Amino acid sequence: EFVTEKEIFFIPVRYAGKLVEHIAQRKPDALKYVFDRMGWKKGKFAWGGKAAAWAYYDPAARPERGVLQLPHRQISIEDHINGPLYRAANEIGFRITYEVVGKKPMKTARDT
Repeated sequence: EFVTEKEIFFIPVRYAGKLVEHIAQRKPDALKYVFDRMGWKKGKFAWGGKAAAWAYYDPAARPERGVLQLPHRQISIEDHINGPLYRAANEIGFRITYEVVGKKPMKTARDT
């Protein structure tokens, strides 16, 4: 499965529709169904000094105070978004923006 292979544990709702189109070949209106089938939850979280936003998450990640509490490590939500989620989205041709105040989106080969 794409999400497991790419080590994605947390997806802000604003990016979820595009990823679901790719991983499940479903329309964005099927978000809740797809994430329910994966066993994921939906919650509102704050990270990167920004206001709280809705996101889908793997319950094993236990998001708390801007950090994903994974079974064998911790990673900040913004590092997760700027790392595994960014790379996975870029791979399917969908660009996401950096989630940290003051950082600009990374340039990709398509941007040059």
